[in-house]
Amino acid sequence: MNCEGGMESGDKRLLNAKALKAQEIKEQWTLMSLAGPTLLIIVLVIFIPVGWLFYLSFIDGDGQFTLEHYRKMIEYKSYAR
Repeated sequence: MNCEGGMESGDKRLLNAKALKAQEIKEQWTLMSLAGPTLLIIVLVIFIPVGWLFYLSFIDGDGQFTLEHYRKMIEYKSYAR
């Protein structure tokens, strides 16, 4: 033991490392809690409408599965412009 309250320097380093690790984990959770709502908004505003349009591209006016829209894209030259 030394004169600093009975703790070895290795013990102090271990306690400091544990405290720093706990602080790092807390900081990561804080950053994720700030990013979470933003990611949710991105999904709601961008990915859901794009996915819905992709789904609708395979459906005809009667609600049946079709590749008609893609056939027209290949067949008609006006779609290539």
